[in-house]
Amino acid sequence: MVPLHLDGELVGSLNQADPDPRRFNPNYNRTHLERLAVKLSLGLSNVIAHEQVQHLAYHDHLTSLPNRRAMERLLVAELARIERYGGELTVAFIDLDHFKGVNDTYGHDYGDALLQYLADGLRKMSRQSDFATRLAGDEFVLVLPQTESAKAAELLARIEAEFTSRPLTFQGETLVVKISYGLASSREHLNLSDLLKLADSRLYESKNRKKSVRH
Repeated sequence: MVPLHLDGELVGSLNQADPDPRRFNPNYNRTHLERLAVKLSLGLSNVIAHEQVQHLAYHDHLTSLPNRRAMERLLVAELARIERYGGELTVAFIDLDHFKGVNDTYGHDYGDALLQYLADGLRKMSRQSDFATRLAGDEFVLVLPQTESAKAAELLARIEAEFTSRPLTFQGETLVVKISYGLASSREHLNLSDLLKLADSRLYESKNRKKSVRH
């Protein structure tokens, strides 16, 4: 048995066994086995480094949610499946209300905590089949496969109410989390770009309605 190390830490061992009791002897030279263990350790390090690069290519570093690239790949596949077999999906564009004010008032650490809080909430409150992603800044996208727009609206209303009822407390400050969202269905557009633009435009319509109500 020879140890396997990764970045200086023991991560496992290379174990050799044989039913013949004469096959191994404590006095044998272990140089070749140790060299093999070094090569295996280097191989493991390369595999893990490759996986980390792949993860970073398709995930947001702050929230660990899939990023825009991953979301678009999923949507292309889902829209192609719908075009062939039928069905419906809905896309929800989501962002935080007054996010710039949060950063200006409490600082960027609080803003980052708020983004992570939103990401965790979307993961917990969406269904296993749904796909939550961070698009950019405080904009998130929730892809809802096999979901009609009316059902999607009910889900987003529940998510909005849940966030409102559960304020974020960070560094001694408590903040009610408020979101806006816009929905678009594959029944309206099967083109990826048009579907995303429609959901995005409805998000801003929702934000503008809130502004007009306040004024």
